[in-house]
Amino acid sequence: MTALHEINVAAGSPAKTAVVVHEDSEFGTGAAKGLAEKLPGIGIQVLALIPHATPTRDFTNIVLRIKELKPDIVLMSNYQNEYILLARTLVQQRVPLVATYSVAGGGFGLKLAHDLPDIANDMMDFNHWYNPRDPRGPAFRKRVEDAGHQFSWEVLFGYFAVRFLADGWQRAGSADKDKTIAALAASTFSDHFMPYGPTKMVNGQNQGAHAVGLQIQDGDIKVIWPPQFADAKAVYPRPKA
Repeated sequence: MTALHEINVAAGSPAKTAVVVHEDSEFGTGAAKGLAEKLPGIGIQVLALIPHATPTRDFTNIVLRIKELKPDIVLMSNYQNEYILLARTLVQQRVPLVATYSVAGGGFGLKLAHDLPDIANDMMDFNHWYNPRDPRGPAFRKRVEDAGHQFSWEVLFGYFAVRFLADGWQRAGSADKDKTIAALAASTFSDHFMPYGPTKMVNGQNQGAHAVGLQIQDGDIKVIWPPQFADAKAVYPRPKA
């Protein structure tokens, strides 16, 4: 919400209303409730929370309802197929929006950017990514893609989970379970190219880890927030079709 607020304010606060569309299981319902509670605090009125089943094969009725409500932003909380279909339907129905926004959006990624550029362009997500200003980040991505693999945040998580574990073994001087857990809990691992600070584990959670604001621009994913990690400026409001 901080990212969305700062991007919105920097553009003159064009977004004042929102609709939250979510899948109707515990995941989507909980996420939508959390988003709806936070939006008024950044000056955005929630016009409706609209649930849908998984799978959903047709978003026409939902999008027509959105069009009638005339929100400035649609926030999406759903899985890959529904995420992409909803985005496609919003474009097909020419719904005029300042932005579409998600938090760890189920379908947001390079596959969407590459396969459906006309749909994906200027979509925004808040998620984990590498630091594009650290040359090791783009170089690592190139290695993955040159090997024929699809690059995603999951690749980064898997890679650094192994690096973090290896660092724990080195600090512990042993692969003993209890010694390793103690070493990981006390770790200040920082040999990474993520937009993070040093590792600081509290109740099993890394307090040094921070997601970033992302946007698909010209068929690629760019970091647009916070400024110290950004490799592009936000395209906001989204240009009208």
